[in-house]
Amino acid sequence: LVAWAEIYDLAISPSFSLTGGEPFLRDDFLDLVGAIRNRGYEVSVLTNGTMVDPARAGRLASLGVSAVQVSIEGPDEETNALLRGKGSFAAAMDGIRNLLRSGVRVGVSSTPTPQTAARIPALTRLLSGFRENGRGIDYHHIIYVIDSGNARAGGTGKLSAAALIDVITGCKEALRAAKREGVK
Repeated sequence: LVAWAEIYDLAISPSFSLTGGEPFLRDDFLDLVGAIRNRGYEVSVLTNGTMVDPARAGRLASLGVSAVQVSIEGPDEETNALLRGKGSFAAAMDGIRNLLRSGVRVGVSSTPTPQTAARIPALTRLLSGFRENGRGIDYHHIIYVIDSGNARAGGTGKLSAAALIDVITGCKEALRAAKREGVK
């Protein structure tokens, strides 16, 4: 049998995106990353960032992880705690600092809810000026939750399309304002 990619002669790099729950709760997570990398695959990690201490960040860098995406729901402890729990904002920002100091490419993802949507553009602005060791955050990924299942039961999926557009528009304006202020 011939793989689909071979039929079309695609220049694709096999890759894995490792997520959880929280992938760092797995005791052998970094060994797993190493085993995947040793087989020649690209690896990105999706995490809440709270367990990314300097040693873990350094190991991710030495393993050649392509990127780490950290989930943050707002620009401050109060907003982030609505979905991520008390103390999660400071711990996630420390994780980002550790990753950037180690030279790892970092992105941030946010899931706007009716409770957090208005604060997401302020997070984009905060992230746009965030630097460690000459490195910044590469992207801010906005994830839309469908009003179904647990999201419906918890009320987090009730964000209207208009409200989502407002979030995205606000994030773009936050980036424009940062550029006007000289942030690179």
